[in-house]
Amino acid sequence: MSQIIDLSHPIHQKPSCSFGAVDNMPSLSFQEGEAHGVSFITSRIDNLHSNICTHIDFPGHISALGAKFPKPIGMYAVDRFVGTVAVLDVSTKVSKLDTYFDKLGQLAVDVRDERAILNFLGCLSSLAINRDELKECLRLCGRPLTAVVGVLFYTGRSVLWRYNKFESWQYAYFFSPYLTHDACQHLVEARLSFVGVDSFQLEDPIINFNGLELPLALNQSARQFVKERLGSIERFSNHLALLGHDILIYENLRLPPEIRNRLINFHGVPLNMRLEGMNDNALVRPYCTVA
Repeated sequence: MSQIIDLSHPIHQKPSCSFGAVDNMPSLSFQEGEAHGVSFITSRIDNLHSNICTHIDFPGHISALGAKFPKPIGMYAVDRFVGTVAVLDVSTKVSKLDTYFDKLGQLAVDVRDERAILNFLGCLSSLAINRDELKECLRLCGRPLTAVVGVLFYTGRSVLWRYNKFESWQYAYFFSPYLTHDACQHLVEARLSFVGVDSFQLEDPIINFNGLELPLALNQSARQFVKERLGSIERFSNHLALLGHDILIYENLRLPPEIRNRLINFHGVPLNMRLEGMNDNALVRPYCTVA
């Protein structure tokens, strides 16, 4: 008998787990009306942005790619979002950061301790998943890339989802594994339909730094480290590499540990939105079935 597992974070009238502005939380209101002698109530949700909570990024999310893939979300075939998926366990990557965060996911390093902050920043490079590591994760699932429609990366970070706003450097949820160029190329060569991650995004977390963060403001060496690191990488390289080849990206998934290193039957179809220009991202409630 199959078990159905919800892989989404619910939407509440609260801010999503992010470090954006707090004025974009969903707001629910009701309108009363009457037609043909029958009274009815219609609900209205404002600020329900398409990249809040669990969602899919489409190529149009990167403006430079929008012209290359101009079709609305509803023009994608339904089978793009359904099929056999490999859940790859990369949680050992984030375990290397455990000493820098407390049990609540807050940065536990004294922001004035320059050496400790530099050590933390230097450790972020260990989050990278290269091609060989990707292949090893796939081997543990027992199925080649050509036999699945997509891959989901289990980081274990979804347990840290909170309906709150944090500083980009402060909360562990924003520090998760990311793909190297050769790993992205391996996925592109397999012509996958999509990838997904149970964290904020599948990118080098250093790109979330802009030089105004408190640890950087207090430590000149840390500020210089981030400046040089940002100067040597392409920002949102995973988004560009994957979305640029029409491989869609699920973000903020809620993946339970019992499905890691397993094959699942995945369903993650978005709403049939054919609004002109609606090709950036879409809310979704994905689920999977496992035997």
